[in-house]
Amino acid sequence: MNSIADINNMSNSEMASRLRAALVAIEHDDAEALDTAVNSILATVQRPLAMGVARLARDVRQTLQELDLDSRIVDLAEGEIKDARTHLDHVVKMTEEAAHKTLDLVDDSRRVIDLIAARPECASLAEELAGLRRNMTSLAMAQEYQDLTGQLIRRVIGLVRNVEVALVDLVQLARPALKDHSRAPIPSSEAYQPLSELKGPAAAVSASQSDADALLADLGF
Repeated sequence: MNSIADINNMSNSEMASRLRAALVAIEHDDAEALDTAVNSILATVQRPLAMGVARLARDVRQTLQELDLDSRIVDLAEGEIKDARTHLDHVVKMTEEAAHKTLDLVDDSRRVIDLIAARPECASLAEELAGLRRNMTSLAMAQEYQDLTGQLIRRVIGLVRNVEVALVDLVQLARPALKDHSRAPIPSSEAYQPLSELKGPAAAVSASQSDADALLADLGF
């Protein structure tokens, strides 16, 4: 058939025929004929759905071929997106460790302030020490940004993971129709630096601005 309307017309005609056969079988108390008629009805109902799914799969494969996105989609699904998630995970870990280190230093500074304030000879510094305590409190509260940014980044990671899974499924569906020819790599992959080579808190080295810029460049920003 050349159109959905033709398929529907054919299905309606066949359905009417199958229903009449079922009614005749019921009137004659013919169980075998009734089973045959019911199976025919089910086949008529399911055929348009099966044809629609097959048409959708064929259209997806054809679209991928026409857009010539074969190797790019494979690269994204099997490497680039996973690398991006790895970098984002590293960003979250770096900010968490930096925030925890800052809070530890704040606690240590508060203890030092309390020790100084307890000395009689430092009574004249009471106002200055109170100001330092307020500054330490403000510094600790400022670290709340890490919780917010960490939550946002983790939501992005979850979204990227869902996209990755969808792309992998799409590649598996369309792989038989994809052409095996080489393509130029995606620009962002040329500057990709493995996670093990990135500087971070685990290496006991303070992250410099150049490290941050390089990491953002890897992420495509």
